Amino acid sequence: MMGVQFFPDLIEVGSFPSRTDRHVLSGTVDIDGTPVQRRIVVLHRHTFEVVASTWSRPDGTWRISHTREYPERALMVLAFDDDGVFNLVGADFVTQEAE
Repeated sequence: MMGVQFFPDLIEVGSFPSRTDRHVLSGTVDIDGTPVQRRIVVLHRHTFEVVASTWSRPDGTWRISHTREYPERALMVLAFDDDGVFNLVGADFVTQEAE
């Protein structure tokens, strides 16, 4: 990708690596069809590295933006019930989308 990058005392012209932080994960958490607010954690499924975390909104929706690119089906998404009433819910082999 050709580009011009500006610095205070320097202008650099040439090729720069493509940005890889333009990916998004999103979803909805519900219990028997009723939206709930829960803690969401995204893990790399091979290393168990925590990629990102957030809370779902009261309507159950959640979104994590600006994650770096991972190979297809390399992530796990876990939704935790901090009240301790339900077991966590997970989705394995998740692929993020480009923003």
